This record gives sequence, structure tokens and C-alpha cells, in this order.
Amino acid sequence: MRVEIQGSETGTDQALRAAAIGIGVLTATALLARIAIVSWWCVTHDLPLSAAAPVEITTSILADLVLAGFAGIAIVTHRRKRQTPVTYDTVAGAMSLYAMSALVLLLISGVIPLGLVDGVPQSIASAVFVNILAAGFAGITIGMATAVVHVLLGRPHRRTRRYLGLQLALIVCVWAAAALSPVFEGLDVVGVILVITGALVLLLNIRRLHWITVLTIDKKLRLLWLALCAGFAAAVLMAQSGGSDGSGAAQSMDLFVRGGLQVLAVVNLYVLLFVVRVFVATVAALPNSGIVDRRSTEVESLSHVTKLVAESASVEELLTSVTQLSQQVCRAHGAWCETYDVEGLHCVAAQLVHSAYVTSVHNDHELHRLILSCDAPMLIDDVRQRLPDSDVARVLRSLILVPIRRDHRRHGTLVIFSTVPFGFEQDDVRVAAAFGDTVSVALDQARLSDASRERERMHREFEMAQRIQASLLPARVLERPGVDVDAVMIPATEVGGDYFDYITFANGKPGVIIADVAGKGVPAALYMATLKGVVLAAARTSTGPGDLLRRVNATLHGSMQRSTFITIACVEIDIDHHTLRLARAGHTPAIVRTSQGVRTVCPSGMAIGIVGSQTFDEMLVEENIPVQPGDICLLTTDGVTERLDGARAEIPLERITECIGAMEQPAADAVVRSVLALLDDHANGAEAHDDITIAAIVVQQTSQPTTDHA
Repeated sequence: MRVEIQGSETGTDQALRAAAIGIGVLTATALLARIAIVSWWCVTHDLPLSAAAPVEITTSILADLVLAGFAGIAIVTHRRKRQTPVTYDTVAGAMSLYAMSALVLLLISGVIPLGLVDGVPQSIASAVFVNILAAGFAGITIGMATAVVHVLLGRPHRRTRRYLGLQLALIVCVWAAAALSPVFEGLDVVGVILVITGALVLLLNIRRLHWITVLTIDKKLRLLWLALCAGFAAAVLMAQSGGSDGSGAAQSMDLFVRGGLQVLAVVNLYVLLFVVRVFVATVAALPNSGIVDRRSTEVESLSHVTKLVAESASVEELLTSVTQLSQQVCRAHGAWCETYDVEGLHCVAAQLVHSAYVTSVHNDHELHRLILSCDAPMLIDDVRQRLPDSDVARVLRSLILVPIRRDHRRHGTLVIFSTVPFGFEQDDVRVAAAFGDTVSVALDQARLSDASRERERMHREFEMAQRIQASLLPARVLERPGVDVDAVMIPATEVGGDYFDYITFANGKPGVIIADVAGKGVPAALYMATLKGVVLAAARTSTGPGDLLRRVNATLHGSMQRSTFITIACVEIDIDHHTLRLARAGHTPAIVRTSQGVRTVCPSGMAIGIVGSQTFDEMLVEENIPVQPGDICLLTTDGVTERLDGARAEIPLERITECIGAMEQPAADAVVRSVLALLDDHANGAEAHDDITIAAIVVQQTSQPTTDHA
């Protein structure tokens, strides 16, 4: 298995960092030069800058260079973060910094006298203070505008870029109209029309902020507060940039920017519209906050349990965590987990209840029989109504019973109770059942690990491992209009470390994932089972292949052995836009056949579990592959591309690409069979040294029209 290891910082990142430092130095130099000229002219001659054309032109050019420098730094910063997904932290951090900086500068300008008389600084200190204050106002305006652009570009759509380009052109036209209005009459009206047009374009561009709906109630409330603060700051800065109130801030900005003051006012107006849109979207999303909080808690709890399984935690530790999380997620009054063996019943974990009370519960024969007889997750809304003669039912009014199995046999029960009738919902049963399934899988994994050290039980354990692994693989093929998908996994030993699955992302689009755990046999199969749990927990909140791989690495890194890693390739299928989106974590390159021919696609990416999130996220790259009906995307593990014959010679990649290229209107299962036949022909009877997994995606003709979503 081949793994690509690159540096933590690419050459592009280093170049952008150097560019930001260089632009910052030039900006500071231009600002210092302007301060020096203003101090020399205004303080020495006691005249405004407009009194001498060379002085006014020079200072205006220097001010423009400062503004251009701010814009350059903002653009470079955005390019360094362009691969960073837009999250709550991104928006909240930008609004918090913008509001705090604006309010601090406004407070300083209102408290400290500027020392201006008819727009002329009366001292060197006044000239320094006015220029720095005005540069600060301009800098935070440009910085917040760049943050808004970064949020909009977080939704990579062609229409978004068009709207941004149009809005930039409108801002330039507003600046030109403001500059020429003293010469040509009627340009003020044109400028107002341009500003309104730009506002409409912005509202069109920010009408969808879906990321807000998935925030928890705490984050939504904090976002509302930050939006209020940022909106107030934007409104005040917009009024100050108008320069009509005679305040110190307005005078300082008018002295610094002069002809471009209206542009700052317009930009702050657009920032205000963005903040208002965020505020309105957050208010509209408040009613579903309870559901979002619950789902977030469920995902975090399942991820925590999955991580415990990945860390090979002890059975007692796992059951204790599951009991505690079940009680918290279901908002129960108590919970316990009991196991059974030849010695009888054992309360291995209890939450908000004493183990002695669990024993007293089982002294009630009716309730004891009820707990032991459940073969599937069961909700009892009113225990007293079902068992009217039970004394314990006076306290345990609602129950969720989840059987825990080990080796397909009853091993224990997870009991969750409430002291009020109808204290649970069906969602609580679903979550509790997920915890029980996770514990059952973990117990089976523990059984496999223990049995592997006992020779007489090895054959039975391998059979169990095969059944578990077969159950982890999808039982049905992916059935979606416009695409045909088929896959197969053939382990080299009794069980393997290869894995494939069909998933659905948060945007509703289907995907195919294929993975290869380093090594083979039982250890690789255990990691494969763990990987499935992590993938299923993360897929429904992931925005695409790259986001999914980042979440998987964040969960598994640090919980795997140093010598173990996982390579993954993930494809999102977007039939509406005729595109396959591929992300690859150190995996074998994909083979793609289009009308242009057959080629391998190998976007950058590190294997799972080798490096932390920061380095992994920086190196991961997604690649969009335009496709048409009849095109093929073939995903394999290295057991395919490194298949050996009797002379230990690997199969040439050209044979596989020729096989794919020669197919006419193939079905996905036909592609898989053809590749398997090609491997058998090359091996000529030689045994496979590694697991073989093949997934074929064939684009089909669809009658559904393609729509362009904003």
C-alpha cells in the first residue's frame, strides 16, 4: 500500500504568507509617508491639503495605496483560507472582530479631541492620530467586506461569483459617479440607483444561509447578539462615512479618503444588509433549535461511543459510557446496564440509580420476566398499566429496554427509565437501539480479539468475523436515477480490511466510499468495522467527500496504532450537474473513462490516522469530474492494481484501462465482472496476496432536466 507524505505547508501557502508580509510592509510605509507629509504641510503651513495641488495629489495617492494594501492583505488572507469551509466560528469571529474594532475606534474618536480646525491638523500628534484613526476605520470595513465575500464563496457556485463580480463593478461605478458629480449634474441620482442595484444583487446572493439551521440554540443566540452588535457598528460607520454629521470620525475619514468616502459608506451599507440577513435567518431557524440540539447530542454521543470502540476500550468502560450517554440523550431519570452469565445477573453500570436497586427490581418477578423476554428494542409507555400488580411500577413508570447481544446471543440489557408515564418518544428508542447495536458490535470485536489467542476456537471466530463483515457491507446496490453502481469485496484471508459502502451526504446527494485498512486479517477487519460506524455517524452531516474524510480523520487520528492507517476514496454523484466530486485520502487513483479517453484521477490527500486535522485538512483536495451518459468511474484498492501472477509480476495498469476503454454501453456489474476476469487471467491460478475491492460507477441517460441551483 502506497502512502503519499508531503510537508505541512505547501509552496503556495509560503508564497501567500510572504506576499501578505510584503504588502503589509508597503502599506505601513505608505501610511507613515502620508502622516509625515500631512504633518509637514498642515502643521508647518497651517493650510489644508487642497491648498497645494502637488501635496493633495501625493497624499491622495498614498491614501489610495494604503487602502489598496488593506485590500491586498484581505485578498491574500482569503486565498489562504479558500479551502476552509464556512462555519459558525468563521462568521461569528468576523462579526465579533468587526463590531469590537468599530466600537473601540468610535469611542476613541469621540473621547479624544482630534485637534482639527477647518479640517487642518494643528499638531503632529493630531496628524498622526487622525490618519491612524481613519486608516483603522477603512481597514475594518475592508476586512469585514472580505469576510462577507469569503462566506459567499463558501458555496462554490458559478452564479455566486457572477453576482460578486457585478457588485464589485457597481461599487466602482458608485465611486466614479461620486468623483464626477461636481462636474456633471444628475450623477448623484445615478449613484443612488447604483447603490440600490448593488443592494438587490447582494440580497440575491445571500438568500440561502443553510448552515445557520444546523446550529445549536446556544450558538444561534450568540449569533443574534453578534449580529446586533455588528449591525449597530455597520450603521454607525455608514453614517460616519457619509461625513455629514461633523463628528470626529467623519472628519478624520474625510481628511484621509476624501473622494472615496462614499465608497466606504456603500460597503458598510452592504455589510449591514449581510448582518441583517444573518439576523433574520437566525431568528427564522430558532424554532428548530431543539431538534438540532438533540440531533447534535445524538451524533456527538454516537461518535464518542464509536471512538471508544476504536480505542479498544474495556467492556466495562464502554458499557459505563453507553449507560451515561443513554440517560443524557433520552433525558431519562436513570439508566443501568446489566449482563448475564452462568453466575447470574450483574449490574455493570448504573446512572442515577444504585446497583442494589437494580437487584430489587429483578426481585419483582413480573418485571424480571418482562426485561428478559424482550428480543428487540422495546418502549413501555406506562409500566403500571401493563403490570398493575407490580410494586416497582409505581416508580418506574416508563421504560426503554434494549437487548445487548454477543455472538448473536443475549448478553445483557440496557434499561432506561422515567418516573413519569409516557416519558419517552420513538426517537429515544431509536437512539438507545443505536447504542445497543454499537455495544453489540464492540462486544463481538472483543470476542474476536480474545478468541484469536485460542487455537481451538479460531475457526469459529473467523466465521463470526465474516458474518459481521458481510453485514457491514451494503446488502443492496445503490439505486438512483441516472447512475448504475455495483461493487464487490473479496478478502485475501477469511476476513479483510477493505471496505465499501453507499452513503448519502447532508445535501441529499448519493456517494460511494471505498477504503483499505493497512494489513489484513482480524485486526484490519476490526478497524474496518470501526470505520463503518464513523462513516455512518459523519456522513449525514458532511457536505461532500472532502468534508467527510476530514471528519473521519478527526475522529480516528490518535485512536489507532501507529503502524496502522486507512486509505479512502470517496465520490459524490451529482447527476443533475453531470459531475462526480472525488476526494482521496492516500488511496489508489480512480480510473475514469469519458469521451476524452481513459485517465487516472489522483487528487492530493493523506491517509487516515497518520497526521492531525490541520495538516490533513490542508493537504486534502477535491476534484470535480465532468461526466456524461456512458462515462465510467472505477474505484479499486491496491489489491487490484498490484495483483500478482505466478512470477510475482504485477498486472500492468494499461490492461485495466484498455479493458475499461473497450466497453460499449456497459452496466456497472458488467464492469466489475470484466475487471475480475482480467485479474484472474493475469494471476493464472496464483493466490491473491491482498484484499480485492472494486466499485464501478456508470453514468446513464436520464430524462430528468438539469436545474441550476443558486
